[in-house]
Amino acid sequence: MNMFFIFILIMIVLITITVCDEVNNQYLVRMSELEAIGIAGSNYLRETLTNCSDPLKAIEEFQEQNSILLPSLKPSLHFLDLHLINRVDFNTTGIYCIKHIAGITSVKVVIYHNQFVFKVVDVLRDALIKQITVINETEDDTQKTKKLSEMLDKSFPVIKNKKLQPIAMHIMKFLPKIKPKYLTQLEKEKELYKAAPTEAKRQIWQGNQGLFGDEVSPILNVYIKNKQSLLFEHRTRKSFFNLSPKVRRSDELVKRLVDMIGHNIDLYDMTLQFLRTLYLRTRNVQYCTLRSDILMALHEHEVNDICSLDPSHKFTWCLDACVREHYVDSKRAKELQGFLDGIKKGQEEVLSDLAMVLADPYALHTCCLTLIKLLHNSVTSEALPRDNGDYVLILRMIQLGLNAWNMMDKCSYKEAKMQPALVTQFLPDIETLMVEEQIRSHTQKLPDTQVEAAEGLPSSLLTMVSESEIAAYIMVYYASHVINSKEVLLYANVLEALKCEGDVAYSDTLLHYIVNDMAQHIESIMAANNLIYIVDMFFMTKISRESMTHHLLRLFWLIQKKIPSVVMIELLSRISVEGQDELVCYMYKTLQESAENSESETPMAVDFDKESPLSAVPMPSNAD
Repeated sequence: MNMFFIFILIMIVLITITVCDEVNNQYLVRMSELEAIGIAGSNYLRETLTNCSDPLKAIEEFQEQNSILLPSLKPSLHFLDLHLINRVDFNTTGIYCIKHIAGITSVKVVIYHNQFVFKVVDVLRDALIKQITVINETEDDTQKTKKLSEMLDKSFPVIKNKKLQPIAMHIMKFLPKIKPKYLTQLEKEKELYKAAPTEAKRQIWQGNQGLFGDEVSPILNVYIKNKQSLLFEHRTRKSFFNLSPKVRRSDELVKRLVDMIGHNIDLYDMTLQFLRTLYLRTRNVQYCTLRSDILMALHEHEVNDICSLDPSHKFTWCLDACVREHYVDSKRAKELQGFLDGIKKGQEEVLSDLAMVLADPYALHTCCLTLIKLLHNSVTSEALPRDNGDYVLILRMIQLGLNAWNMMDKCSYKEAKMQPALVTQFLPDIETLMVEEQIRSHTQKLPDTQVEAAEGLPSSLLTMVSESEIAAYIMVYYASHVINSKEVLLYANVLEALKCEGDVAYSDTLLHYIVNDMAQHIESIMAANNLIYIVDMFFMTKISRESMTHHLLRLFWLIQKKIPSVVMIELLSRISVEGQDELVCYMYKTLQESAENSESETPMAVDFDKESPLSAVPMPSNAD
């Protein structure tokens, strides 16, 4: 059945509704809508009767042209005319007969009649929509576009009709280029815009960046809020960093953004610009995570129209594979180095995109874990960091990630010069500390031998930590390695060095990591009687920082079953929650009541997160 014939049939069926309650008024087809699609209406009839010489003949011709072209009905209408029964009397008699037979009021007859008509319209509309889908799937691009464009011209004038609206909306899903006048009407009328398919909205957004921003902004706000909630989640001990890339990209908000972008490179560029602007405005590295996740989600959906044009695509793809494994192996290290070295003159701006990708906390986390594993391997093989080129690349990527904000803010698309002392002094100092750990571990196994406590950190290492943001960032991961070795005193020394350095270790992502490490090894810390000292020395000196109280309370929440209530009361007495948000106040009050009501706590087994990538690094105690 011809699509346009089905559409006209739907219109005629709707016109047959002569009485309708207020609820169904939205479904009526108005005469103006008929004239808009080329069907003669009241204006045409008025003009015809005004200008004709024989009104009766004009009416007869109008009825002939616009009656229902159903072969079985036409003779019946002539038969009624011979008996001088007009159309109004015929319809009224029909309703009266239904009323008499059914024993119901005329109002109910009309309602049942309308419901039946609407059902017919629904069936016809669905059949038409199916045919539109078939055309999209079977016709070549030229024929498909031509047919659907013609159909849209016929259906768009009645788009405000709720029963017919899905037809025009469905057609627009498959048209690569909708006429500007239709897009303008969709954009201006709120209800139509809301009902429009994403495919049509993309064409609107392409020419209206502000409107696209209005759509994207709430999604970004919720995304950031959810990420922050993960960092402060106290009901689970799962690490923020153990979310795999696949899980992150299955987030509904990421999916919505990817769907909004589709294959449209302009919308992708707009989205990246929003992320860059927000990152510069807030310094929130979660926008860097989203930048990588959107690109890799498009990669997984094989949106080559966009991926092939993003110069950071292959670099991000390679780095994503490393993040999945929490390790940068030598082969991928060479690939990543090739991308960094392959930036040509005149394309320096690409470096800021790569830096933003590397500023993603998951990317920095992977680089630092790799560095600690490389150092452990160097200890085992008795090699120095300068003997392995992978060290330089990892340090280079960490530096790029940490300098991303400054690079973008100053529009200075050059890599900062790396301090040679990072390779020649800082990393060897850490390697020396690892060797000393192994010596203490071996000595511990000897009978009747007293193990000397770890000495303070080398002055050269302390100098590097105080002068280099890269060194300070890496030291957080060395601290994790140390506490995994149960070297509590050395752990406290490392945290003290980080405290003196400045703010690097006090970002939300690194504080989350430190809190998880302390909670996982609280027994060792308590055995060394160092908990209160570490809290006072590392946390309390920066308690005025935003969110520090929340991180501390998260730590207390995770360890509450592992420490005596008197210690918990002592710890809680050090902080104040005045002016804090509702969740912080709730956590403080709950911990306080629990500690005060517990005269003695029975230690309860706690399943801490055993999936930390550092757990795969052999500890000195296991050395032969």
